[in-house]
Amino acid sequence: MTKDEMEKRISEADERKMKGNAFFKDQKLTEAMQQYEKAIAILGDDFSTKSPRETRVITDLYGGISEAVKYPCHLNMAACLLKLQRYEEAIKQCNIVLAHDQNNVKALFRRGKARAELGRTDSAREDFRKARQLAPEDKAIGKELRLLAEHEKAVYQKQKELYQGIFGPKVESDAHNEHDDALEGYSPQTPKVNLTRRARSKSSENAHNSDYNDHW
Repeated sequence: MTKDEMEKRISEADERKMKGNAFFKDQKLTEAMQQYEKAIAILGDDFSTKSPRETRVITDLYGGISEAVKYPCHLNMAACLLKLQRYEEAIKQCNIVLAHDQNNVKALFRRGKARAELGRTDSAREDFRKARQLAPEDKAIGKELRLLAEHEKAVYQKQKELYQGIFGPKVESDAHNEHDDALEGYSPQTPKVNLTRRARSKSSENAHNSDYNDHW
């Protein structure tokens, strides 16, 4: 690969990314993802040339520029997948970015959102807390942490109602004592509460969906 070929590859990939952003803005998520995938494929990972020295030169010159196009495409893919409720796939896209940059706030935030939607409260909280450490002024991160707390409160209340329904009011204090364990993961003896994270008011959900869905 020559320098000219590398520059052409980056230019084509960036053009695909911009087209993807336009589709994303119009809520054409499938079309947006197709453009991001093409951009990632165009860039690839192989900058090899016939000469090891020239390969090093091209990598040094264009490696960073290539990454500045490629990793935002992965983040944008994650944003699309979140909107499509394809949470496992969103997590994979975020993991690709975090393997390259473990302090990427957008990747942490979006992975946290996907994990929360899958009911993985502890790992979601871990992502949000790290993101907040890196971006303490970001209101969207604080909102997600509050939503997790609301979810846990709803789970506890539902579990308490189940205990009362099965065993009667006298076991309320015992249910309360088991609250912390129940939030981490229900034991085989504990009635399981199938309550999704989105068990909250519609207005709160709409406000949540409007936050941090920006794309690069």
